Amino acid sequence: MNPAAFPPPDPSTVAPDEAPVAPPYAAAPSGWPTPTAWPAPQQAPEPQPSIHAPYSSLLYLPDPRVRWGLPTAVLTIAGIVVPLAVLILLFGFGVLPYSPALAFAGAFGSYLIGLVVPILASRLRGLKSLAADFGLRFRWIDVPIGIGLGIAVRIAIVLVLLGFSPFLQDAQGNLELEPDPLWFVLSSVVIPVVVAPIVEEILCRGVVMRAVRNRMLRTRAEAAPPTRGRRVWAAVFSIIASTLVFALLHGHQMVNPATIATLGVTTVVAGLAHGWISTVTGRLGAAIISHATLNGTAVLLLVLVTALG
Repeated sequence: MNPAAFPPPDPSTVAPDEAPVAPPYAAAPSGWPTPTAWPAPQQAPEPQPSIHAPYSSLLYLPDPRVRWGLPTAVLTIAGIVVPLAVLILLFGFGVLPYSPALAFAGAFGSYLIGLVVPILASRLRGLKSLAADFGLRFRWIDVPIGIGLGIAVRIAIVLVLLGFSPFLQDAQGNLELEPDPLWFVLSSVVIPVVVAPIVEEILCRGVVMRAVRNRMLRTRAEAAPPTRGRRVWAAVFSIIASTLVFALLHGHQMVNPATIATLGVTTVVAGLAHGWISTVTGRLGAAIISHATLNGTAVLLLVLVTALG
C-alpha cells in the first residue's frame, strides 16, 4: 500500500484531548459585575437577655418595675421568726403555760404575719400580682411532678441519714402527736402539710431566691447586659441562698447535734430540690406540692412509728 495515498490529517480539524471546562456561571452581559465566589452564610445572632424572658430562662432579666428586693426578704423572715421566737421564749420561761391551742395559734399567726410583707411589697413596689412577682402559680402538671419530687427527696434524705444512723440516736423530730384528734389535725396536719409549704415556699423560693437573682442581674441602663457566666451564677447562687434561709427557718427546732444533723440534711436537700424545680419551671406550684408531700410523709411515718411502737 502506498503511504502517500493517506496524507496526515489537518491539525485544525482534530479535536483536542481535553475540552475546555465551561465557567460555573453563564457569561454576564457586557457591563455587569462578574461573580467570583458564593457569599458566606450568615449566622443567626445570639439571643440577648431581656426583661421579657421568663424566669425559667437564662436570658431572664428583672423587670425594672419590680422595686422590692433583699429588704423585703429580711422583713418577711422577721415577720415569721420574731413572733414564733417570742412565743417559744414565753413557753420556755413559764410565762405562758403550754397548750395545743396557743401553739397552733402562734404558728398560724406567725405564718400569716409573714405573708403580709410579700403582699404589700407586690402591691406597692412590684407588679401587683403574687404570680408575676413571686411565681405563685399552679398547673395540673405540678401535682405529679411535685409528688414525685417530694417522694424522691424523702428517699434521698433517708439514704443519707442511714449512713450516719449510729450517731443520730438522740435526734428529735420537729413534729409531735397531740392526743386530742382536733389539735393533731390542726397542729400536725394543717400547719406542716398545708400552711407551711405555701408560706415557706413564697418566702424562700418566691421572695429570697428572686430577690437575690434580681440583685445580681440588675445593671445600669448604660451598662452592657450581664454575661452568660454571670447569669448562670446568679441562678445557682439564688438557689443556694434560698436553701440557707430555709434551713435557718428551722433553727429553733435544732436542739442538739443529732437533731442539727438530721434537720440540716433534710432542709438542705429539700431546699436545693425546691429551688431547682422553682427555677426551671418559673413557678412555685411543683415546689409547694413537693414540700407538702415531704411533710406529709413525715407525719405518716410518725403515726406509723407511734402505732407500732
